[in-house]
Amino acid sequence: MPDSERAYTMPHCDSTILHAPGACQYCDMYPTWQQLRELWRLNFTGENDPDKAPCPSTHTRPAEVRDRWYGNRPYPPGTQPPSMFEWTVPGAPPTTSWVGRTAERIHRLLWDEP
Repeated sequence: MPDSERAYTMPHCDSTILHAPGACQYCDMYPTWQQLRELWRLNFTGENDPDKAPCPSTHTRPAEVRDRWYGNRPYPPGTQPPSMFEWTVPGAPPTTSWVGRTAERIHRLLWDEP
């Protein structure tokens, strides 16, 4: 989809998340939004430049809370986002969340041979 068609969408479900150019394959598909952040002197998500305004994603919650959901984290070009089994707090072992455990059980029930 051309950048002009993405004018009213954002790369992550949380519209305040926008990573710097080259940091996230999803955000890199929105160069206009990235250029606007630079023009407006707003920090990108995960940056803390004191000469810029803070990233809007930290306005209502701390970065640690924001980054708990895998959909808010950057995915560098060439990497795959985690599967539904890896919905965990960063640094925690996979499937420690109830969502991951439940998804894993459903997957086993549907796809594993008896």
